Amino acid sequence: MNIIVHTPKDKTEKEALMKRVAAAHAEYILKYIEKLDISAEQKSDLVDIIIRCNN
Repeated sequence: MNIIVHTPKDKTEKEALMKRVAAAHAEYILKYIEKLDISAEQKSDLVDIIIRCNN
């Protein structure tokens, strides 16, 4: 199987792509956390920890 990937060449387009990828990644993480078998408080604490580690 051959896959052709067209990546953005322009700096603005690359930044836009990076933002879309980051948003998709964040959405995946939040949905994963929502499915965990832990309390809502623990989920909230986990999200807070992730945010603090990335700032």
